[in-house]
Amino acid sequence: MNPATKKAEGYRIVLLIAKEPAGQRDLSDPDVKSKIRDHLRGQREEFLKAAYDEAAHNGAEIQNYFAERLVKEAGLK
Repeated sequence: MNPATKKAEGYRIVLLIAKEPAGQRDLSDPDVKSKIRDHLRGQREEFLKAAYDEAAHNGAEIQNYFAERLVKEAGLK
């Protein structure tokens, strides 16, 4: 988009591969089953990753060795 004229510049070429009618799909259709299965697996994977990250974060012990060394060298402790 040209910021001065606020008009789109260039061209976009699009190829229509398939056209499906709008509406409900039959659950016995293999494509529908596959899409549902993939979606559910993706959700489960995201949930498990989030749970793992949360467990790792909660169980982590963080110690700042650099700060401890600076305090020791400065004789503050």
